[in-house]
Amino acid sequence: MTFKTKLLLITILPLIAVSVLIGGTTYYQSRKLIDAETQSVEQRILAAKRQEIRNYVSLALTSIEQIYRREPGGREAAQEEVKEILTNLTFDHDGYFFVYTLDGTNVVHPKLPHLVGENWWDLQDDNGDYVIRNLITQARSGGGFHQYVWHKPSTGSGEEKLGYAILLNKWGWMLGTGLYTDDIQKEVATIRAEFAQNIRQTLLVTFLITLAGIAVAGTLIAWVRFSEQRFADSRLKELPNRIFQVQEQERTRVSTAL
Repeated sequence: MTFKTKLLLITILPLIAVSVLIGGTTYYQSRKLIDAETQSVEQRILAAKRQEIRNYVSLALTSIEQIYRREPGGREAAQEEVKEILTNLTFDHDGYFFVYTLDGTNVVHPKLPHLVGENWWDLQDDNGDYVIRNLITQARSGGGFHQYVWHKPSTGSGEEKLGYAILLNKWGWMLGTGLYTDDIQKEVATIRAEFAQNIRQTLLVTFLITLAGIAVAGTLIAWVRFSEQRFADSRLKELPNRIFQVQEQERTRVSTAL
């Protein structure tokens, strides 16, 4: 191995090692940051949706409060009026209210009217979750949230939904509503993709800096080698003259001695 090669390796190998170490550390830390940040974003969005759902339920209760409390015209007439109000009380494209009796019989469902009048106590979603049972359980416990898969009217497909149910105790009804959460996954995926793009750009910059460092080191080594070569050539050119001078000096010395 030539001296030039050794010098090149001694200069470049540490630079490559440091660059690889920096790139690996940056990638690992960035992945951890992405996971933490996306989880934080998802939790904030879910918290906002929970509050939004509670607000919608409060709106529905305000709309039916007087009828539910006073029952004008008798209970049956009051219930029919409340059914009408809740059927027409929708929000956004896919927001609506539903009502089930505590045995699982549907009373109100604006988007899937074929459910009305049928018992859905044993209904399971695509994940095997007993949707109506669990919503009724949440309502009996004082009101609560439940995540499940349900038909989304705007797409016609089953999507993740965050439901909220409360109990209308006097009538034995479970009143509920919910918001679909597939948009959360899309938003989180978008944020994750943006972070991943930033990581790729950072690694690309690190790679380019490494290449630049290698190029600079190679150029410096080549310049040093070229300077050494020029110096050696100049000394070689001086050598014959020096030899001639020494020979002349020796001849002069010998002549003088003779």
